Amino acid sequence: MTGFINKIAGINAKYLIAFIIILNFLAKILLLAVMGPGSPPVDDGVDYYEIAKNLAGSLEFSGVFGITSARAPMYPFFLGLLFALSGGNITAIRILQILLSLLIFPLLYRFLKKIGTGKQVAITALGLYALYPAFIYLPYRLLTENLFILLLMLFSLVFIRYRNIKDCIFCGVLSGLLALTRPMFLLYPFFSLVYLFFHREKSLRRTVRDFSIISVFMLVTIMPWTIRNYKLWGGFCLITTNSGNTIMINNNDFLFDIKGPAPQNRVFRMEKLHPDFMPGTELWESMNELERDRELQKRTFDWIRNNPVSFIRLIPVKLWSFWHYSQNPQTPEIKKSVQDIGSALSYLVLLPFMFYGFLISFRFMRFPDQLYPVSLLALFLCTTIIFGGSLRFRLPFDLFLIIWASMGISHISSILGGIFLGKFRRE
Repeated sequence: MTGFINKIAGINAKYLIAFIIILNFLAKILLLAVMGPGSPPVDDGVDYYEIAKNLAGSLEFSGVFGITSARAPMYPFFLGLLFALSGGNITAIRILQILLSLLIFPLLYRFLKKIGTGKQVAITALGLYALYPAFIYLPYRLLTENLFILLLMLFSLVFIRYRNIKDCIFCGVLSGLLALTRPMFLLYPFFSLVYLFFHREKSLRRTVRDFSIISVFMLVTIMPWTIRNYKLWGGFCLITTNSGNTIMINNNDFLFDIKGPAPQNRVFRMEKLHPDFMPGTELWESMNELERDRELQKRTFDWIRNNPVSFIRLIPVKLWSFWHYSQNPQTPEIKKSVQDIGSALSYLVLLPFMFYGFLISFRFMRFPDQLYPVSLLALFLCTTIIFGGSLRFRLPFDLFLIIWASMGISHISSILGGIFLGKFRRE
């Protein structure tokens, strides 16, 4: 086994990477053909497509329900650019997303080289990413993760080896772009403090300086959108007006009565939660989008404050949803059984190797590099506790789970190869 792996690893890395990229490209094109390249977008993609169409036509950030701040702006602007380049052809947009997704391969390979995992781990990670069903399917959907994962890998490549103030500024700008794609990333500078401390050789002064520079330039990057929101709604809204809705549907008593792995996607009637505050009611219609968001936040935090035991009981449910292999509700274009089989044959099969790879990451990664993916995991888990989790929410972090799995697979194969080789020599 070791001989075979070493023989594969001995092949010129460029040819192996090229082969893996071509394999991934063909798999995505095949899926696109099977799913129907011109089929209309679904779920969140409907609103993203509408915003992109309006941006390309009139530079107006408006969705299905008119001018809005309910969506983080980066992906709609990105999609608007693809819309303009393709003339609004949904097939062309999906093909462009496929082509852009291929940029993950060189970014991932360079990231793994920087942290010193070795060629065998790097090639294994690229291969697993190329064959991972969720990543093959992602470019078909019009979802923020298409852009977020690409930006996250670019940020990781810079952040893992930043050296000076210039690098910190670049990391701050990238953090701002990530937050404008997924607002959860606003909190990352705080989760990165431990990594920053050890990266700066335990210098508190340098840690505070780097943290401050990254945070300031993240906010500077976000500020134009915040100003736009203030002018639009007459109040402070850093990025989106959707946090109230998200936190509400993930924190309420009705979630205990509904079966399924993903509470934020469970179907329930809003009138059961707030019958006096829903579309069509006098109170709802008297408020603008920002005021509704604040009202939903207030009601939900009141519920958490008045029901601390229920909130704590929901935490394992949310974490289970984050780690669960099945998406609920299921993607409408694919049968539930097919999706579950795909997830089981990828995520579930790799999960033991992911855990083992995490445990031995100190062997493969230079300290404190192994703290970086841990800081990202802490961000995802803490966000899940408040806002809920799902397969889609976890998907960007699956890239780092694949890295850990590659470490585990490579280490176990080396051990087994050594055992078989020793036995062969004795015989």
